[in-house]
Amino acid sequence: MISALPEPYRRSAHQMRVLLRTARTWPAGADGLVTRFDGLPDLYWLRLVGPTTIMAISAIMTISTSLA
Repeated sequence: MISALPEPYRRSAHQMRVLLRTARTWPAGADGLVTRFDGLPDLYWLRLVGPTTIMAISAIMTISTSLA
């Protein structure tokens, strides 16, 4: 849930895309990150830009934060 991100990330750029396994093409840049194979599930591509940039691609994602 994007709205549950820590404050620095809520004010910055973020993007989430779904990479459908049945799509003939993926958005630019995704093909270089994941190798397609038979049985590959639909994937989520998350990019957060804030104090640091975080990029993740996965079928299931759990994101948690903590302040030290």
